[in-house]
Parts: sequence; structure tokens; C-alpha cells
Amino acid sequence: MSIQSDVEMMSIRALENYAKTHHLSESVAVDLFHKHQINICIQIRDVIDIIKETTGMNFPDATVAFYHSKTYKALQNTENTLWAESAGYIADRYFKEQKEKSCV
Repeated sequence: MSIQSDVEMMSIRALENYAKTHHLSESVAVDLFHKHQINICIQIRDVIDIIKETTGMNFPDATVAFYHSKTYKALQNTENTLWAESAGYIADRYFKEQKEKSCV
């Protein structure tokens, strides 16, 4: 699957869960997500940019590293609210994960 497909699937799952959790019709949830979906994609890009800047990785390597992390997998779980956090918070969680990995 491509990165774009992953992002699209994550957005769909987030939309469905949001509608269910807040007792909204799917059409109302779609309207809300349409207004804010670009923000989710920008946020993921911003996390990758933070990883790039902090580690010195290039964009493709930072993207692969992030998409293979537990943090990214947690983002795909739309039942938690990690997807609603700031890019800085998500990046901090990613770096904590990487630090814990290197200590093992």
C-alpha cells in the first residue's frame, strides 16, 4: 500500500469513529472532516518534517521511519485521540519510542 492510501484509510477510519462516538450522521461527519482533513495530512507532513530536522534524515527516509513506527500505528487506531494531537506531541512520542528501542 502507498503512503497516500494509508493516509486515506486512516482518515476514513477516523471519520467513521468520530461519527459513531459523537452520534452524528455520516454526512455531518463528512462535512466536518472535509473542512479539517487537509489539516490531518499537513499534520503528518509536519511530524515527518520534525523528524527530518531533528535527525538530519532526508524526507523519504524520515517518512519510512515514521510509517514503520508504533507511533504511526497508534495514529491509525482512530479510537484513541492521538490523531487530534499536535505534530510536536506526536513527534515527541515518536522520539520517545525510538529512544526506548535503542535502550533495549
